[in-house]
Amino acid sequence: MVQAKRLTHCQLCRSSFASGRDLSLGVGRGKFQVKTGCAAHTYIGSIEPMDKMIDPLRVLNWLAARIVAPHWAIASTVLVGELGARAIRARSFVNGVTIAMTLDRPPDRAAEACLLLAATPEVSDDSLYLAESQLWLLRRYPVSLTETELDLLFKQQLALAALLALSSGADAVPLPIAGRYA
Repeated sequence: MVQAKRLTHCQLCRSSFASGRDLSLGVGRGKFQVKTGCAAHTYIGSIEPMDKMIDPLRVLNWLAARIVAPHWAIASTVLVGELGARAIRARSFVNGVTIAMTLDRPPDRAAEACLLLAATPEVSDDSLYLAESQLWLLRRYPVSLTETELDLLFKQQLALAALLALSSGADAVPLPIAGRYA
């Protein structure tokens, strides 16, 4: 038992003690026991890490909870659905998960998106591919991730997809005429 603090009343029912008692914490085999001083109030629970490592199949379950109309295929290793206006595809492999999402960019403007992606060193695990006349942004996720890391990497992928999307008024800028500065 670890002595934590001297009490003069129960932390739950607020009943007073004639003399001060100790708040103690006992830990063993992943369980903890908190004694608040009152014989009627002892809490027994379990200690779990705040941010657990998740395996590739749990990554797909995490994603399925966030997308609309998730559809599972190939023995629950492929997930397809929609997130907002984007189609999402995810697949679990032994060496991690890949998540792909559609880009709002026509295929004839894919070269510009490739240049933008290549100029961003933080996204070295990302790539673009063309399937079904649609441009897709693909990210390979590491095998061992915590939920917080997964959430941040997924938000980064969504932000990158928004950055690579063409805005409605984004027409090609005309090149300046030789000898004239814009």
